[in-house]
Amino acid sequence: MRTLRYLYAAEARTPAGAWTLEYIGVEPGAAGRGTGGRLLRHLLATVPAPGGIFLTTADEANVRLYRRFGFTTLRRLAVGPLEVTAMWRPDPRADARQQTSAARRADRRAAFRTCS
Repeated sequence: MRTLRYLYAAEARTPAGAWTLEYIGVEPGAAGRGTGGRLLRHLLATVPAPGGIFLTTADEANVRLYRRFGFTTLRRLAVGPLEVTAMWRPDPRADARQQTSAARRADRRAAFRTCS
């Protein structure tokens, strides 16, 4: 029941269109060797998530890790004895697509002015 309360409270305001990263981890023997960072880097580089990636954590050490990967804190909330941090990271490819689209529109406007 506590897990359901946690999930409901933490994910109640997931950003529209965002994918949720539910769990990521490594074997205890691999902890502290950069394995989790490599796994997260691979996930972020290969998963197309135009709405960004949303996650929650109750471990402050994870908050520091996720910030290094571009996640920002959306909110903190208490769920029973847990202090939960909800975080989000935009998809950098979405920014590149928006910039490319804006550049194309500017090129079309410039071409139209030249032809007029």
